[in-house]
Order: sequence, then structure tokens, then C-alpha cells
Amino acid sequence: MKLTWKQWVICYAGSLGFGGLAWWATGNPWIGGGVLVAFTAAYVFYLAGQATKEPAQTAAEGLSRQQKRALKRKNKI
Repeated sequence: MKLTWKQWVICYAGSLGFGGLAWWATGNPWIGGGVLVAFTAAYVFYLAGQATKEPAQTAAEGLSRQQKRALKRKNKI
């Protein structure tokens, strides 16, 4: 799965923003770094969950009869 620019910006800005805020609020760079890693991991897992919710549709053009039949058996097309 490739990330869109919007997803990159949310991940980058969110992790740096929340990590920086945690560092500033606590005065501890280790907590800020932990928040940065935790936000990034949580967002990536959220995106992975969104990707598995949507059924993958496969284009049938350019495939042989056997390949199309196999996809139909698996309910992919």
C-alpha cells in the first residue's frame, strides 16, 4: 500500500507535533520521542486496518481464461 500525500502529512505533522508537545510539556525528550513513535505506530496500524476493510478488486483485462476463472472462484472479480 502506498501512502497518499495527505496520509504522509498527517503522519509526519502529527508525530512531530504531538512528540514536540509532549517534550515541551514534560521537559523530557525521552517522553517526547516515545509519543512520536507511539503516534506513528498507531497511525500506521490505523491505515493498515483501513486497507484491509476495503475488498481488493482485480482488473480482469489482460488475463488468460484460466486466470479469470481462478479469480472468479476466489470471488475477486
